[in-house]
Amino acid sequence: MRNLFVALSIIALQACATTQTTYGADGRTTHIITCSASGGVDMISCFVEAGDICKERGYDVVNQELDVATDTVVGGSEGYVGSMNAQSVHVLMVACN
Repeated sequence: MRNLFVALSIIALQACATTQTTYGADGRTTHIITCSASGGVDMISCFVEAGDICKERGYDVVNQELDVATDTVVGGSEGYVGSMNAQSVHVLMVACN
């Protein structure tokens, strides 16, 4: 039963990650992994995804950051600018060894 819980937890964490492939400044293939920070998901889901991509080769972390993406920006009559539907995302950039 415990193994089932662990497996389902890993699947749930992976479902929150999207990956793009590009090239780093050094010419290596770099994976940009974006993970939703909403609902209590943390950077762990990004690291799980990086492990799945690079497997036993391992990886170097090129960059990691918390970014806030906003869907809608609203303004008020007194110059107040706020956001609606703001979504926090974690971004992890890795290069496989």
